[in-house]
Amino acid sequence: MAEKAPKVGQASNHKGGPYQQKEQALWQSIHDKDGKKNHLAIFTNTETGQVRYFWQDKSGNLLPKDGALQEFTIPEFETVKRTFADGLNALKGNK
Repeated sequence: MAEKAPKVGQASNHKGGPYQQKEQALWQSIHDKDGKKNHLAIFTNTETGQVRYFWQDKSGNLLPKDGALQEFTIPEFETVKRTFADGLNALKGNK
């Protein structure tokens, strides 16, 4: 990506439009880690609205092993859940 640095913000046929500085930074960080990157695994309890997320390594192991990176409950979860259900039901009715 270093050779792409002069192309930041310039017109190009790049699928996502002109290269962006943040895109350069992302690829540089991946390069700095020798291509070793983790994935974010997000779990949502659909009964309670509790959300937990972890990093997941290439083998599927959740990191850190001693618990979630972060946990929170979606505010007004019952309202959000009902709104989504109503929207999905409306889509089913339009087919």
